[in-house]
Amino acid sequence: MLQPATRAWVVVLLVMTTAEAQPQSLRGRSVTLSGSPLEPPPEVRVAASIPLVLLFDAPIDKDSLQLDASRLQLIATGESSLVIAPVVSPSEKERWVLRVRYADGARPEWAVLVLVSRPPEVDGRIDVVRRPQSLEACQAALAEARAQAELPRAEVWELADRLGGGAVQAQAIDAQTRNTLHAKGTVYLLATGLLLDFQVRNPPDLPAWTPIEAVLRSETNGALVPVRTMAVKPGRIAPGEEGRVAVDAELPSPGAGRVFTLEVRDASGRGFTLDSVQLPAAPAKTSGGQ
Repeated sequence: MLQPATRAWVVVLLVMTTAEAQPQSLRGRSVTLSGSPLEPPPEVRVAASIPLVLLFDAPIDKDSLQLDASRLQLIATGESSLVIAPVVSPSEKERWVLRVRYADGARPEWAVLVLVSRPPEVDGRIDVVRRPQSLEACQAALAEARAQAELPRAEVWELADRLGGGAVQAQAIDAQTRNTLHAKGTVYLLATGLLLDFQVRNPPDLPAWTPIEAVLRSETNGALVPVRTMAVKPGRIAPGEEGRVAVDAELPSPGAGRVFTLEVRDASGRGFTLDSVQLPAAPAKTSGGQ
């Protein structure tokens, strides 16, 4: 019987063979990760339905993978490899971001790639390598980290901006989900957006769960509320364990009403759906001088 690592490489070889048969200008090349915020991430050229093999120079934490599952299909993972295939091609101005963390803790800790469309060129294989860090660079990074630790955290200013001088309205949520996961929490109405904070329990008889996508939809008119970010603590929720999911969304349009459906999913589409999520009522406006 083939071992998991062997099966992964069989898939990689099959995908590479398929990619070579595509009527595109496919190529294999290397990109270098600098780890510097001053340098842009390497660009990788992709096209719809054409597999891309990513080979990393060290083991990766597969559970840390961040990608848009609605645009990119994850075909296979190995100890230090990924195989993906775009469902559609990026538009001329789109830049899709793929992030995965290295498992060895060395710098740069994350591999960040930007996926773009540059026809007729398409990358079939990318060797991802990290730029060696000099002693001076490591010392400078340590000094910067220490300096940043002594400053107020950036989240303080972000929260101040989101409050916008207004009050915070909260509404507890304790509803049954349609799916196998169980969740309850609170939704907060801020001056500039919504924050949904949930405790999630993964049943002991199901595999580990790593949510990467959240969708918030009005039950009044079906309108989608743009989701800015979604955070998970920890990033991977093991069987029988609990985790925390926070969804940061924009304010709904006036016609969207106060009742919404929240969906949170992993790369395979597994997750939970909360119906009838009711937003807090906005505080009544009072006339000046009263």
